[in-house]
Amino acid sequence: MKVEFPQFDLVVANIPYGISSPLVAKLVYGGNPFRSATLLLQKEFARRLLAKSGDSEFSRLAVNVKLVTDVEFGHGCKQKGISSLPQSEFLCCNNPTKK
Repeated sequence: MKVEFPQFDLVVANIPYGISSPLVAKLVYGGNPFRSATLLLQKEFARRLLAKSGDSEFSRLAVNVKLVTDVEFGHGCKQKGISSLPQSEFLCCNNPTKK
């Protein structure tokens, strides 16, 4: 992802599925330490990011993100009459400078 982020401390965002992986990687490894991020991600991507070793959805991104930050599931988000939106879940990313 070629975009440079300005200095920030908190992130609250609804992330499109197509850029979820590069955006999460950029947030975590972009060199801009932040206090907390709350991201609304498509359910499938959130589950891959939260997968543990041995899970079928465990991925390289999950390993890399967990090395530097604590990631936790927030809660599901219902579509309520919006048929074009995929099912989404909140994901919280705290303590990005894990020691």
